[in-house]
Amino acid sequence: MCVDMENVDPRVLDVLRKSGWHEGRDVRQTFTPPLQTSLFSKAQEVMAEFGGICIEPVDAGETVVPSDINFDPTSMTYSRNRLDEFEKILQVKLATLAFLDNRHALLIIDDIGRIYYLSLVGPELIPIAPDFSGCLELFLLGRRVSRSEIEAIWPENKPSHDPVSYKISQNMWNTPFFESREGHEKGEPGLE
Repeated sequence: MCVDMENVDPRVLDVLRKSGWHEGRDVRQTFTPPLQTSLFSKAQEVMAEFGGICIEPVDAGETVVPSDINFDPTSMTYSRNRLDEFEKILQVKLATLAFLDNRHALLIIDDIGRIYYLSLVGPELIPIAPDFSGCLELFLLGRRVSRSEIEAIWPENKPSHDPVSYKISQNMWNTPFFESREGHEKGEPGLE
């Protein structure tokens, strides 16, 4: 199975092709044994098709500065402890796909296929897109995601109905991120 790129903006496809991607690309045979066994299916699909590619955006961006994306398999070892904590909070499996922003952040995928941004210099796990192709458009075209778009993808849970205790907040740049609810156990990275 490959990543669905059918409805992706043609400008993104052009950037991807210039970076070495092509439809049907599959580098799965180059995966080392730890990589093969540690990835769930959604992460394997993306890494099979994009592993080893470094993508540099070519335009200025529609609303924000676009990001570079480096699908370096070594990125998977960064911040594993932080991801373990976020997995407990969000009750999903998480895997790192790539470095972003000149290695200042990580592109994260969950086992459902939703995409997150994890800063290596800050405490926040930021929900970005419902799927991988959507995140490519956000990062490579320099689009900003709104809080309402995030809430449609990650509805806030209700502590009385769900053991997970988080809410979606916004930082001073109006970027949505996950934050623990009052009374949640302290000690999670960036969620106190």
